[in-house]
Amino acid sequence: MARKELEKAEKWAKEIWANADFALTLYNKGAAIEDIALVTNWGKKIVCRYIKMAQAFPEKDRTLTIPIDVYEVAAEYPNPQKAIKMAWEKNWLMSELKKNLERSHLPENPIQSPRKTPLEIALEIDDEGMTTARKLYAFLFPNDKKLSNYSKWTRKNIEQNVFTEEGTDFFPFVLQYDREISAFEAKQISRDYKLTSSFAKKLAMASRSPKGEQVRDYFIAIEQKVKAIANGEINPQLSNWILDSVDQFGTNMVPGTVKKLKKFAEEGVKN
Repeated sequence: MARKELEKAEKWAKEIWANADFALTLYNKGAAIEDIALVTNWGKKIVCRYIKMAQAFPEKDRTLTIPIDVYEVAAEYPNPQKAIKMAWEKNWLMSELKKNLERSHLPENPIQSPRKTPLEIALEIDDEGMTTARKLYAFLFPNDKKLSNYSKWTRKNIEQNVFTEEGTDFFPFVLQYDREISAFEAKQISRDYKLTSSFAKKLAMASRSPKGEQVRDYFIAIEQKVKAIANGEINPQLSNWILDSVDQFGTNMVPGTVKKLKKFAEEGVKN
């Protein structure tokens, strides 16, 4: 490859990696993929591809001797590091690596470490997307340490709830308990329910408690954010993240993109 062509390829690779690092940094700070796609005008698919690349290949695992499009395809493999090693050993180009991926019918590499929302953290939603009735009750009624109304609450809101279905929204189970407690106490505290994240959120919103009101305010704020995104607006926090990330990675990004991002962020701050 001629020197000018090599320099051009290296410059392009640096631009792509800068875009990828920019997208991942915003994502790690808490920006939604939709927000990143909006402010960059890259589109959701490209944003997802950039995030996967930056997650799969940190700066220490990159080399300009491997074409950037090979990294792009390798990032789609369930094991990107293994894929890039295979491409290097077989001297494969992007097209050959892509054909092997399609031919092998391998599962797509997901974006790593899906973040939980503040509400999901508060409700203690686990990695399987579930919480329990006891945890939800403790969140909604923190002053009822003895669970005095727990059984009544679960009966009304879970067992007798006509808008829910056992085995879909909730899953009953029995807890182990200390043998020294009374039979009455055991009956009160031993029954629990696994709740799906969606069902737990619905119960939280329907709760007539101060915490329930906070949850309703939370979802109203989310709706307002969605409306703002639909109208092409961004919030000040995201604006600051953009400006910080541009300062960090803008040197290798396309100047026109940097200028557009700064303008977008500055207008968002003013809003």
